[in-house]
Amino acid sequence: MIIVYAAGNKRPRTKPLSAVVATALLLLPMLVKGASNAELKVTFENGILSLQNNQVERLFRYDTSSAHHAFYPTGWIDRKTGVNHLDAESRAWFEICINGELIRSEDGGWDYKGFKERPLENGGKEVVIQLVGQASGSEVRGLVEIYYYCQFFPGSTWMRECLEILPEGDQKIFLTKDSGEIRMSFPRYQYALGNMEVMRIEEVRLAEWLGEVLPDIDWRMRPDDRLQLSGGKSGRNLSQNHMYHPRRIMREISSGNQSLEMKGPIIIAMEEDTRKGLVMAYEHGSPDGDLSQDYLVLQISKPSQSILSCEVRAMDGAYYDGEEITSQKPYRTVWTDIGIFAGDTFDDGEASFWDFIYHYQSEHLAPRRPTFYYNTWGLQRDDQQDKQVRPQEVLTEERILEEIEYAAQLGIDVFVVDDGWQTCFGEWQPDAGRLPNGFKRIKTRLDELGIRMGLWFAAEGIDPGSELYEQHPEWLVRDAAGNEVIGRWNKPIWCFSSGYRDYFIDLCKYWIDQGITYFKWDGLDKHLCYDPNHWHGDAATDPEERALRSGYDFILAVTAAAKEITDYDPSVVIVYDMTEELRNVGLAFLSESRYFWINNGATWYGDFSYYRAKSIRSVANRYNQIIPTVLQTSANYPHQSDLFGAQRYNVNTTLLGGGGFWGDLSEMSNEDRDRVGEVVHLFKQVAPTVAATRPTIIGAVGSTPEIYNFINPEKAEGSVIAFSGSAHREDYITQSVKKENFFCVLRNAFQLQADGSIRLPFLFPQPDATCEAFLLSSGGFPGRITSSSCWLRQAKITGESTFSFINGAPGEQEIF
Repeated sequence: MIIVYAAGNKRPRTKPLSAVVATALLLLPMLVKGASNAELKVTFENGILSLQNNQVERLFRYDTSSAHHAFYPTGWIDRKTGVNHLDAESRAWFEICINGELIRSEDGGWDYKGFKERPLENGGKEVVIQLVGQASGSEVRGLVEIYYYCQFFPGSTWMRECLEILPEGDQKIFLTKDSGEIRMSFPRYQYALGNMEVMRIEEVRLAEWLGEVLPDIDWRMRPDDRLQLSGGKSGRNLSQNHMYHPRRIMREISSGNQSLEMKGPIIIAMEEDTRKGLVMAYEHGSPDGDLSQDYLVLQISKPSQSILSCEVRAMDGAYYDGEEITSQKPYRTVWTDIGIFAGDTFDDGEASFWDFIYHYQSEHLAPRRPTFYYNTWGLQRDDQQDKQVRPQEVLTEERILEEIEYAAQLGIDVFVVDDGWQTCFGEWQPDAGRLPNGFKRIKTRLDELGIRMGLWFAAEGIDPGSELYEQHPEWLVRDAAGNEVIGRWNKPIWCFSSGYRDYFIDLCKYWIDQGITYFKWDGLDKHLCYDPNHWHGDAATDPEERALRSGYDFILAVTAAAKEITDYDPSVVIVYDMTEELRNVGLAFLSESRYFWINNGATWYGDFSYYRAKSIRSVANRYNQIIPTVLQTSANYPHQSDLFGAQRYNVNTTLLGGGGFWGDLSEMSNEDRDRVGEVVHLFKQVAPTVAATRPTIIGAVGSTPEIYNFINPEKAEGSVIAFSGSAHREDYITQSVKKENFFCVLRNAFQLQADGSIRLPFLFPQPDATCEAFLLSSGGFPGRITSSSCWLRQAKITGESTFSFINGAPGEQEIF
């Protein structure tokens, strides 16, 4: 039955009830797909090791039919069709040069010793398989043990895997070069694909510094005012944005001897005839245009029409010639992510990869949960400009306590104290002059408000006047002449391949014990270290090899530190600042936490206009088809400036996934702060679904229109955020949703149509306007609001058969 109500402003015709939805419950996202890791089965029978879920089965054969025992993958089987995606006859899997001998899986000589299982917090299971080399036929192989790590997941075709190499017992083994070249490949697979003479490959790169927004821009065709900018303003343009950009490169490979080497870190291969595809990616840092960071490549060949050979191959820096491996210091390859997907477009492959990154790449779930935070740095830089003081001096106890009250009105979950709380870089304790009580009063107030506390760290920097600097000069990054390297902020820097890493891990654990569960790591630039006393080579190692080894190991060492910290407390979230050059944009760190994006060169502090939000929004616009927006934090100004009136525009940019606010909140009125808090509160009802939904996007930044659709059709829940570069009306029609799960739309007029799609009449009354719509799910409730001619401020299910809503303006609602 349809009932039409003519409701006045703010007062519903239905009787409002007092029940409220428990926001805390709504913020528990269902990250784990499938019921549990109990659905994952591992068996070993008749020489076959099987890793199985309801989608795929990985098979490994232990062949003892000859003197040289062999262990190798033989199957990647689609359980629905029975199709094996691997060439069952191939033994290609890994190769590595040890003690001058090239060890290849296809040559055999391995005894299988068993496996161990470990459940993962993300619902997956980690299986560790032990192989021990046979001495017969290869003296070197008999000195080696290999542990194969494989993580697989319920309801997913994806696998995450790496190798760990170590000596058997107290044997001596060394990684060596072969004819002067690094020889390290893992994994190496021969994929059985449809008979295709030519196959298309999409290479996805993640870190092109100052890349162009338009793919084929040619600045020579016209005078370009961007080229006239210099110094600190050189990045102030929306086309390059003083930041990293993703890039897609289309390639083709033909059957025969052709081989492609791609930086990646992601490749997608399409099998057009059968609507199947393969995605393969490695977890490291992978900046473009930096020859000293070409550490890994994805090597692809097509030996026949039905076979595609893929491997992750290490380049210079992966190890140095003669690097010793011990049981205390085993060698581990980078993690590789591999998935099979159904579809006929490369976007289908990117969608499968996005789903893996969100649900399964990280063992811990906390970084994937949506978080709203406030960071003090915008406040500090604004005061620096207005009052001509050092930004660090702004962080007094009283000023922080004042800002906490303002930030709480915005509905934040985390309050992050940025640079200035510390006595000095390296010795990370509260400054006694500005924080006489340490964080006691601050932490007490945050606890009362239910807000977590975060801290900023310059994770590499050290003040030369500090006690730690005097005590541990052996931890410093040094150049080829032995001089300490001066890094960002004009300070010496620590090497993460030294004892400093253990010190820094213990430091973070100390602060976790004090109640800090959110860390912002800044200044983690890549610097090659030549010091012969660190873990990247000694005095007998060629100095250039020491430096390359330090560069290769840097992001892996930082990620390993993050893992040890998040293993210590899985609720901890760490954000890695990616705002400048020399950072390690890639996939490694996302296995443990998040990135922090903000385009320093393209934006100005204290900019309450639309411009800065457009700059920030380029992250969500360009990356979010590959990497979930919840993993790409950024901070916007929530202020309502009389000059620009861009508050809603800036806040809606934050709702796309950045999740952050900053600036001097005392400049906002109570009404302004409450207005933002109301939107944040409403958005939190759908935030878990939004975080878990790969959006569909219309338009580039500044387009008319520019729309981000984060709707889960099955749940009939999510958000649509829209912007326009000009005055415009857009009757936007969403995809069809499951009507019985639909409840209503907040913040915009709407109509649920017969086919389950939702019409959203977006009105942009002037240039640079924005609209937002939040779709609420009924969760099985038997009623819904099928249309509203005005925007709804609030709607709640208040009982088994009752609900209430509040209009934001006069209008009509249809109630089912």
